[in-house]
Amino acid sequence: MPKYEFTMVTDAMLAGLAEAGATGSETIAYILLVKGLPKDRSKTDCWMPADQAEEKGIMSAHTFSKMVRSLTRKTITLADGTKAPVLTQISRGCRGHCPHFEDTLGKSIAEGRYPRP
Repeated sequence: MPKYEFTMVTDAMLAGLAEAGATGSETIAYILLVKGLPKDRSKTDCWMPADQAEEKGIMSAHTFSKMVRSLTRKTITLADGTKAPVLTQISRGCRGHCPHFEDTLGKSIAEGRYPRP
């Protein structure tokens, strides 16, 4: 029996990525990174070794790392008019550990702060 691996991406997530000007590769990297987070975003800390993106045959480890880093500089406008990054880096990666990020976009959606009314 084949194993189906999938994640749920909401319209609000796609709208946020589009508003931020995310490229196709950045969108794929975002989806890979947040895959497995709870739907209600009760937990927003996410990480993924870059070489897993390469092992899955999706993109090179270098490209994945570059796309995830670029999403920390792309912003969305929250309901109160403030800007927030798509991802927020929580910790740096070093000595075999990958960096951790907060899914700021997903958290903002879960808290009702995005999209703007």
